[in-house]
Amino acid sequence: AATESLKQYNGQLYLFGSVQLSAATFDSLNKRTNSNLVLSGLIRLSDAAAESLSKFQGHLYLDGLNQLSDAAAESLGRHNGTLFLYGVTDLSDAALASLSKHNGTLLLSGLKHVSDRWIFRD
Repeated sequence: AATESLKQYNGQLYLFGSVQLSAATFDSLNKRTNSNLVLSGLIRLSDAAAESLSKFQGHLYLDGLNQLSDAAAESLGRHNGTLFLYGVTDLSDAALASLSKHNGTLLLSGLKHVSDRWIFRD
């Protein structure tokens, strides 16, 4: 019932607090376009949910996450739009390579460790 209600809502959607959503709910949320989807309360993201969210067209805020699997990063690397991952502190080289393919603005301001491979030098 909650998924159906969310599917019908056309405005900006902000979900704060500890949030757990099913892959089916993410599929429903993907039908919303040109909007913000703020899931700051989402602290875990399954690989299936990341695959579903990769189809969302718009600004996607996942700043409650502090880690991201390589498979989830690969999926999110296919997202079109702005992707906020402020809370992620460490990513593998494989995850960074996948996210580098992202089409749009990618914000990773929380990263604490980046291998030398990703350091730009003049």
